[in-house]
Amino acid sequence: MYLLLGYGIANQAVANFLQKNNLPYIVYDDNVAEYTQLIQLNNINMIIKSPGISNEHFLIEQAKILKIPIVTDLEFFYSFYPHKKYITITGSNGKTTTVTLTHEILKNANKKYFLGGNIGIPIFNYSNDDSDLLIEASSFMLEYIKDYHSYIACILNLTTAHLDHHKTFANYRKAKQNLFKNQTAQDFVVYNLDDKIVAKIAKKSKAIKVPFSKTKITNGAYLIGKHLYFQNQYIISLDEIKLLGMHNIENILASIAICKILNIDNEIIRNTIKSFQGIEHRIEYVCQFKNSKVYNDSKSTNLFALRHALEAFPSERVLLICGGKYREDNFSFLDDAIGNVNKVLIFGENRNVFLEYFQNKKINAVTFHNLEEVVKYLYENEVFEEIILFSPGSSSQDQFKNYEERGRKFKSYMI
Repeated sequence: MYLLLGYGIANQAVANFLQKNNLPYIVYDDNVAEYTQLIQLNNINMIIKSPGISNEHFLIEQAKILKIPIVTDLEFFYSFYPHKKYITITGSNGKTTTVTLTHEILKNANKKYFLGGNIGIPIFNYSNDDSDLLIEASSFMLEYIKDYHSYIACILNLTTAHLDHHKTFANYRKAKQNLFKNQTAQDFVVYNLDDKIVAKIAKKSKAIKVPFSKTKITNGAYLIGKHLYFQNQYIISLDEIKLLGMHNIENILASIAICKILNIDNEIIRNTIKSFQGIEHRIEYVCQFKNSKVYNDSKSTNLFALRHALEAFPSERVLLICGGKYREDNFSFLDDAIGNVNKVLIFGENRNVFLEYFQNKKINAVTFHNLEEVVKYLYENEVFEEIILFSPGSSSQDQFKNYEERGRKFKSYMI
């Protein structure tokens, strides 16, 4: 008997799979009344844990005492399809952009890969055809890895994230590092050489190392001046790339490295990158407002992402809109990126923390209770900056269900 702990979209897809295969299961979800009946774990052989469920949940703690296996959908899926080839992309930021671009290149090269995971498409939506799998993996998905084996494992970066769940950065890093633990000398690890923590943990993989870097390296994907290369092969110029920000160049380099491992033609890679418009809520151009260009970067849920968004506009004055759910942060991380910030409009639970930081930097900052008040202020006052950047640098869950809802609400106000 399987216990599905949490009944979000991932475990709903697991339930559909179990039903089709006549495998017994029960569901427990604290937030769904019909699934809050008392569970006796004596008859449970395995728990499939939804990503958002705390490790301190009483059923998780009981299961550990009883030595009942705990997995997430990624590990559980692999147990049914171990013969498939997996490409897995993880990191604190940039996963969705990288996995989406990689999938576009694979499609254009006529390579069949199912795209799923943290991108919002449950892995168990897989239709059991002849496709291999391209997975966006969060730390929540990776922390209970036992046997999962990825032919190509890619790690983009590591910053302090999800510490409310993992408690320490060491635990968070360990969860990400699980991606490499079953790799062999016939596999590949693609990693960011410029990120010291990433470079250190990637070296522990037994797989063939394929780094990427913003400086020239002898092996892997790299940037020289305005040109991107893979092992001395010219791929594309920065002038041909639509995505803003150096962080997106890192994402593109990672995608190039993955696709070259798969021997995809340079022209296919180049043409796909040239036409790639990016992802909703990632420095997404929204509209012209008064005399300013408006960008929606609601996916900015931490200061690392906020810094990258600010660095995408090095020569234009920026009106920044930020704020959200409170958590402890080291704001000095932003110091080198706020030179062009002319004014800041701050909303949400952590508005006073942001306010103190920007006031100490002598930057004009105004606080509001919610996003609607911020937008009302924009409509009622002159805007002198060339860029209006909505990059919260915080989780959305003080006032919104998720960053997607927050971003779409912002766009609806501005258009």
